[in-house]
Amino acid sequence: MKNKMKVSKTILKRIKNVTSNGKVIVMSTSAQHLASNKSKRRRMAAKNYVTMAPGDVSKIKKLI
Repeated sequence: MKNKMKVSKTILKRIKNVTSNGKVIVMSTSAQHLASNKSKRRRMAAKNYVTMAPGDVSKIKKLI
């Protein structure tokens, strides 16, 4: 019997959803780190959910 790969817990925390078409929804970056140096408009824009780049999706799906 083969050993199964464990699910990466850190990846699961970063992913919001996987759509039926296979797109991975994640929180956009730069929302929290060094936020005091960023304008409010920039911080609010960074809190939106975005789709992950197609090149990264294949790597992420192996870890899920």
